[in-house]
Amino acid sequence: MMTTFGWKTAVAVIVNAVGVVLIFRKELSGLSLMALGDESDRVSPALIVVHFAFLIGIVVFAHQPAIFMDLFLFFLGVATAYKKP
Repeated sequence: MMTTFGWKTAVAVIVNAVGVVLIFRKELSGLSLMALGDESDRVSPALIVVHFAFLIGIVVFAHQPAIFMDLFLFFLGVATAYKKP
């Protein structure tokens, strides 16, 4: 599968990425590489770990719909409860 479609997919991704960069080069050149914010913009490391745990759980249980939906709905609850003001 990878030898049949993999190289075609890689070429398509590269062509699309180059095309988007060329189309939006003015907007991209205006962005700063290091956006500095104050302390209130920072995300808690514990929340980052929780999000990664949900991501790993969803990938692991992708073929078991009951567990997948439980994890996904619980993630939506956490994401809603801890969104920025």
